[in-house]
Amino acid sequence: MYEEAFDLLLPFALTGLYTVMATLFAGLGFLFEYKSYLFLSGGKLFIGLWAAVVGLIALNASLRVTKDRLTQRLGLAHS
Repeated sequence: MYEEAFDLLLPFALTGLYTVMATLFAGLGFLFEYKSYLFLSGGKLFIGLWAAVVGLIALNASLRVTKDRLTQRLGLAHS
């Protein structure tokens, strides 16, 4: 009985986990991009460029989680 409940709830838990991960990465990406804008407008070139690169990496991670994991889980993947 517990095994059946676990097998039934596991896909929902993974979908929720991927959704939270994608949202977290996107939020961090936008935060770092905004901070890079503030750093660059304040004259801090190196830290601004570093924050921009970190923001792009986080946004790319969000895109990859959404595209590769979440769309497959929801059945929206294209062949």
